[in-house]
Order: sequence, then C-alpha cells, then structure tokens
Amino acid sequence: MKTKAIIGVGSNSGERLKNISNTVDILKSEKEFSEIKVSAIYETKAFGYEEQPDFYNCAISFLCEITLFELFDYLKKTEKNIGRKETFKWGPREIDLDLLFFGSTIFCNEKLTVPHPGFCERDFVIVPACEIEPDFIHPVLKIILSEIRIEGLKQNIISKVL
Repeated sequence: MKTKAIIGVGSNSGERLKNISNTVDILKSEKEFSEIKVSAIYETKAFGYEEQPDFYNCAISFLCEITLFELFDYLKKTEKNIGRKETFKWGPREIDLDLLFFGSTIFCNEKLTVPHPGFCERDFVIVPACEIEPDFIHPVLKIILSEIRIEGLKQNIISKVL
C-alpha cells in the first residue's frame, strides 16, 4: 500500500541549496518512494530562535511504501547523512526534515506528531506544501491545503529562490 507523505525541508547552515538538493537526490534514489514532487525553494527568516542566518525552505511530497515509523526513522537518518549536527531547539541546521503529513494519519507520541502541529502557523511550510499538493486534505481540519490561509500569520517568507 502506498501512502502520500509530505515533508518540510529547511537549511540555514553550510551550503543550503546543496543540502536541499542532496535531500531530493536521496529520496529519488529510494525504490520505496515514487511520484516525488518538489516545491520552489523560498528564502525565509528564522522561526523560533530568530538570531541566526536565514533559511532556505521547500516542501516535498511522494508516495511511500513504508510505515510511518520507518519513514520518521529514515528522515532522521537522512538528516545525519547530510551532515546535521545537533545544536539547540530551533538552532541552526544543515538540514531539517519535518514530516508534515502521512496520508490521513493522525498520531501523537513523545517523538512524533502527525500532522505536524505547527503546520498552520508557518507561511514557509503552508506556501510550498500548497504549491505541490493544493488538494491534499488536512486530516484534522478536513479541508484542502489550498484553503488554509496565511493572512494574519507572521510573514517569514522573504523571497522565492528557485
């Protein structure tokens, strides 16, 4: 069975574009992932801890043939392989891969919450996700992503890079 996954990708340390490009290449090399879509890349102000370099952010969607937990572990392993070093919450990151959605799954434990709890609060996640999956139904809100409004949110997007 294939499940639609949507991830948020961010980088503000090292070679930001290369880090994102490497992520896309790694995902495309996996036989368990298909129909990969990549949004434009946006330059964005840091969220949370703001005293750090700007991020490059995008969203990636794909069909996957692995479980939620296997995907979560895979994403964490991929971050390490690309060079992520642990710092502090919301600190600088070579790469950050956030699992935003896993089909219609609603799940929460101490390590993982799906859908991502901050999705509707971040323009730099909503805009790229809507770009590639505008008709995807948010499993909690029961609306398509393109109906989620960014008006009234803090504007973190600076510009479209690619």
